[in-house]
Amino acid sequence: MAKKKYDAAVTFVAGCVIEKDYVYLAAKLDSLDIEDAYTRIFIFDGAKGDSNWVLHDLADWEVVSVGVASSVTPRLYCSLSKDGNVRLEYVGGELVEEIVDAGLSTGDVDKYGYVSKIREIGNHLYVCGLSGQVYRREGGIWKHFDENLLRPVIDFAQRIERINSGDMSDFDSLFDDALALNDVNGIDESDIYTVGDSGKIFHFDGKDWSQVECGIDEILLCIKCVSRDEVWICGYNGALLKGNWKKGFVDVSGVDDNDVYSSVEVFKDVVYLASETGLSIFNGNKIQRLKTGLVPEIFDGNLLESKDGVLWSFGFKDIAFYDGTEWTRVPFPDNPPIR
Repeated sequence: MAKKKYDAAVTFVAGCVIEKDYVYLAAKLDSLDIEDAYTRIFIFDGAKGDSNWVLHDLADWEVVSVGVASSVTPRLYCSLSKDGNVRLEYVGGELVEEIVDAGLSTGDVDKYGYVSKIREIGNHLYVCGLSGQVYRREGGIWKHFDENLLRPVIDFAQRIERINSGDMSDFDSLFDDALALNDVNGIDESDIYTVGDSGKIFHFDGKDWSQVECGIDEILLCIKCVSRDEVWICGYNGALLKGNWKKGFVDVSGVDDNDVYSSVEVFKDVVYLASETGLSIFNGNKIQRLKTGLVPEIFDGNLLESKDGVLWSFGFKDIAFYDGTEWTRVPFPDNPPIR
């Protein structure tokens, strides 16, 4: 029997849970150059057996985040490109919108830089990104929601060009004024957080944004809001913060490690963390490696999300879910088996 070539192999870059056995994913084709702007979108429906993978391609799009808007009818499946293009897919059609101030500046237009995350909070979609950008979608228009956060326009293209030319003279401070915001999340629209580089945490109370202290200067990547009093934030160098905007945040990790925790989720009262080396849990005192029972273990955690009593792990190659009893790996037919 001929060996399968896996010419359509992909690396997953983003994912979200629509329903417990129904997920939405974005991936890059491994056959393309890493800098090529091209994304393959997948919907996996666990109830459909052999035909459970559906795909379509977005040429010239580099999707960095996906999400679902469930507060509207019909439900929208959302894809965000780093340049601020937003595709809102629904049964029977799609909308394509543009966040006009996002992306890189051109000779004619000043822009605020790339965006990084899309989420539904309350009844609106929100997006965050570089230069303190936060947007809210209102009536099909993406409006700035970043008063007191937004920084002046930076010519990111020029700075990147300097790096590419080999000019590293001030590399460590090259983007100090960029205020990169990596995630936005909240309990409702009067209790929203956004986090970013250098330990920056900001909170919106329904009227204004204010900075929240956390005592560390690590890059922060992900927010999980369990309640108004219990918020988890994770990031570089093993950072795991617990707290809220009123009391501040404390690093509770209990370990000194170099893991980059890219995602945090709370499932059945257990705190789960994802990193490029696998999955971990916080046991109340320290972070320890999670043993899923899968063979091999999950080795490339990236994103975690739970819904309807199921926890999903979206790795770059490895996708799995946990129903509270056992972990199940979801093979992707165009990739080599996880071994």
